[in-house]
Amino acid sequence: MLEVSSPGLNRPLKFLRQYHKNIGRTLEVTLLDKTQQTGILKGADEQQIMLEQLVVERDGKKKKEVLVEVSIPFDQIEKALVKAVF
Repeated sequence: MLEVSSPGLNRPLKFLRQYHKNIGRTLEVTLLDKTQQTGILKGADEQQIMLEQLVVERDGKKKKEVLVEVSIPFDQIEKALVKAVF
């Protein structure tokens, strides 16, 4: 029997080249203060990553969804995982 596998999606991103490879995919980022940010990876450089998040804002009694870009410095990231979208 031959079993072939690849490194799964449950492996955290560690290197800048991994972030560049996953631009456009959904990431779940755990920060050092244990909060989580989820969004679409829009870019990465040596200091930070850019996530696009869908935020619900209240306008009186109405709710509206707004896309917001958030920058997260690498020194604040504990773990970043690619989330599979089915």
